[in-house]
Amino acid sequence: MKTFTTRLNSLSLVATIAFVAVAFAAIAQTKQPPRTVQIGEFHAQVHVSLHVGDTLRVVLPSTPSTGYSWHAVGGIPLLKTIGSTNASAAESSVGAPGRQTLAFTAEAPGTSDLAIDYSRPWEKGKPAARQYTFQVTVDDGTNSTASPVVIDGSAPVGTYSGKLPCADCSGLLTSIALYAADSAQSPVGYYVRTSTYLGAPKGDVVFIEAGNYLLRRGTPANPDWTVYTLQSNTSDHLENYRLEGDALVPLDSDDKPIQSPFNMRLKLQS
Repeated sequence: MKTFTTRLNSLSLVATIAFVAVAFAAIAQTKQPPRTVQIGEFHAQVHVSLHVGDTLRVVLPSTPSTGYSWHAVGGIPLLKTIGSTNASAAESSVGAPGRQTLAFTAEAPGTSDLAIDYSRPWEKGKPAARQYTFQVTVDDGTNSTASPVVIDGSAPVGTYSGKLPCADCSGLLTSIALYAADSAQSPVGYYVRTSTYLGAPKGDVVFIEAGNYLLRRGTPANPDWTVYTLQSNTSDHLENYRLEGDALVPLDSDDKPIQSPFNMRLKLQS
């Protein structure tokens, strides 16, 4: 009887240890670095996927000197508005273009449309001059495989990843996923770049941005090259990458490979 009780206690202890191990593994699996997802305006239906606690930044063109500004229409329980800022244009004249950034935090799981109107706040009852609407899905953080930005009608081309040098962190894990507009052979599409700052001062940080790309077959100096030009839709920034075998090689403004003692290539993921 004593042997049976001892064996039962041992089995119970093993089961408890296994349960605790599984629980800690689940916590480790669900705990992820905070993410910031930044998007601009796409002329297609957009779906944005967030985890609870993520920050969403929507950057849209605006001319604040005319009195117009972007405002989220109503409120959705998934998101909490945390701020709005304007980036002034170089010109200070009336009508000079600028950009407005609206920031939200993901509060609760669910799916809803986010509508943002471009209007003058004092013109009550008047239809908005423009409206930008996209769908937002928020989960608890366990669904980490889904692309944070998806556009209807797009076709995946490939995802290129690598670890790049970082001035204020131990390394910058960079992944660029390319999606063609219609088919994999389309010369235009969009990209989603995920940048993970490892060992940053406040811990690992993930920044995700989406924009458009143009596929060029050849350059003036190198007619046999294939070059992807990435164009942010939240700024005027352009980047060029040469397709070299199964890798993307960053180019400078003269379409020459960037010279660096570090490996700057992003390799195609199988």
